[in-house]
Amino acid sequence: MALSSKAYLLPEGGDAAGFIAGLVAQVSVQVASPQTLLRTYLDTVDWRLYAAGGPLLVKQLAGDRYSLIWEDAGTYKPLGSVRARRFPTHPADLPVGYLRDKLSQVVGARALLPLVRLRSRLQLVGVFDDDGHTIVRLRLESAACGVPGTDPSPIRLVPRVTLVPARGQGLGAARMERLLIDELGLQPARRSQFEQALAAVGRRPGD
Repeated sequence: MALSSKAYLLPEGGDAAGFIAGLVAQVSVQVASPQTLLRTYLDTVDWRLYAAGGPLLVKQLAGDRYSLIWEDAGTYKPLGSVRARRFPTHPADLPVGYLRDKLSQVVGARALLPLVRLRSRLQLVGVFDDDGHTIVRLRLESAACGVPGTDPSPIRLVPRVTLVPARGQGLGAARMERLLIDELGLQPARRSQFEQALAAVGRRPGD
């Protein structure tokens, strides 16, 4: 059976460059060029969306377009997604369809407000065995967060690594998990990135 993805945090003081250097010393890897991600989590003032599953995630795409994803905060199971041409402040700003109707039922006349915004540097890392087969794919993310319109400077979060096993590589993925923890000093992430960012700006879900 395929393993699900797992998230880990770099040790205190660790950074992306140091992690990659440590990884290269242990296994064969291919590191992709870094990408920049801009994401904002939205909800109503009384947390209607979170109570119904989770906040609305807005990813900024090229050309002033946005990808909107509503997912369950506990299971990360998608509850709906759509692409839009403008940043939403109300469900009525979404294209006509399932997600707009579903959010309207939950939100009513309330506005969608930004809870926290993240700017991330993402690097994708492939890890290979001696035969050149992919064992796992790692998502290395260094992020800073803030509350739009209020914070003068971003707050840096502890970088995180998400491990995604390749198909049929359960044993190899398990060995990779042990390497991340035992050799490179990573620790399993106890909170989602949303919860991590929210805590950094002094808030918690449903406050």
